[in-house]
Amino acid sequence: MKQLFVRSSARGVGSLSPVKDNLGSFYQGIYNFSSDSSKQGAQAVLMPKLHIPVAIDNTLVAGQPAVVKLSAVMDGLGKVDLADVSLEYGYGQECSLAAISVSIYCPVSSKFAEGSWKIADVKQVDGEWVATIPNDTAAGNFVHLRVQMSDGNSTAKQTMMRVYMLK
Repeated sequence: MKQLFVRSSARGVGSLSPVKDNLGSFYQGIYNFSSDSSKQGAQAVLMPKLHIPVAIDNTLVAGQPAVVKLSAVMDGLGKVDLADVSLEYGYGQECSLAAISVSIYCPVSSKFAEGSWKIADVKQVDGEWVATIPNDTAAGNFVHLRVQMSDGNSTAKQTMMRVYMLK
């Protein structure tokens, strides 16, 4: 089993951003997949896809639950059947995780604590994986997401901070 680890963080967030962007302050992906010397070129890495029904300004209304469609593609193979899917969410102004040492010019100094994640209700509906995020916090907060998926052979775990804002 091989592991691919990807991490990205913004240069700045909000008024500290060169483009005044409030979203997408931090991303981390951990992907486990099978490979050996006979598999050259593109590797079959499971890539989660989240369809979040946000408005054009990447917002949703506070207090109104969001139904998120969850699926995945495999490099070179297209859409794959998933054996296991989970989604966690959190709310706040943070730009990164407390467990990660990363420097982001963020409007707030606090970092998101591991114990702050909440488990979303995830189920299959008409052959699709869907999760419900209650968005049950005040307007002005951001929603952070952590998704885990497996197709039975490969796994993917993505953590995304400030995915969308509640208005």
